[in-house]
Amino acid sequence: MNAMLYKGYAARVEYDAEDRPNKPYSDKLMLRVPPEVYAAVTTAAEVSGKSINQWASDVLGKAANV
Repeated sequence: MNAMLYKGYAARVEYDAEDRPNKPYSDKLMLRVPPEVYAAVTTAAEVSGKSINQWASDVLGKAANV
């Protein structure tokens, strides 16, 4: 049985063996941050001798334990 009822909503669940849900991620991440955060990030990247992209990649990688 692939039908379900949840909080008054009806749904049908189907499996598609040809679907590839584990598609690779792109290398782009867009963020909106307040101007003061952007300014601080720019300064931190410059002080470390890195581009903003490299600095952010390093910081996010460490935060995500990668």
